[in-house]
Amino acid sequence: MMNAITDHLDRADVYRVNGGPMLTSYFENEDGGLSFVVDEGDAYVTNETIIQAEVANARVTGNVITMTNTDGEEVRVETFRITPHAITTGIHASAFARYVEDLYQRTPNAHEALTEQLDELIWSKFGGDEASVINNQGPTHQIIALINRGDASAAVGVLGSVAHKSAGQVLTTLRSYL
Repeated sequence: MMNAITDHLDRADVYRVNGGPMLTSYFENEDGGLSFVVDEGDAYVTNETIIQAEVANARVTGNVITMTNTDGEEVRVETFRITPHAITTGIHASAFARYVEDLYQRTPNAHEALTEQLDELIWSKFGGDEASVINNQGPTHQIIALINRGDASAAVGVLGSVAHKSAGQVLTTLRSYL
């Protein structure tokens, strides 16, 4: 059971022991047990130690491992995976469409520059038939395809490049369209 527990812990990005702060590591003791140390600067907060026999008796339910510490108290270790989110999660496709329209009206040669940069970016990210289909749908669809693939920063970067603005300025304008 020890290997199953440590494998479960190793697959997690962060842990929370008994509802405390998030931790990014644990320690395997020389005796085969485990320790979870919460240390906030100079202020020692807590150290939960579980001996090997108790690790072997651990119960796993979903993302929670329940064990007994050296004081005989129950210890709950929650494990979590962290999933990144696109920087433009809250921005609707209509905001991108409006930004592209405004860009075309404000910036000479924007259509040509935007089309060229987005076409190249789509080819590099998707390739083949998928890139052809996306590129034929126009800039708004290209941007949404990039965002759905997790490449929102690349899409915002292209808009900023064509508009001669920083990513922050592009995002501020997009949010103002909502």
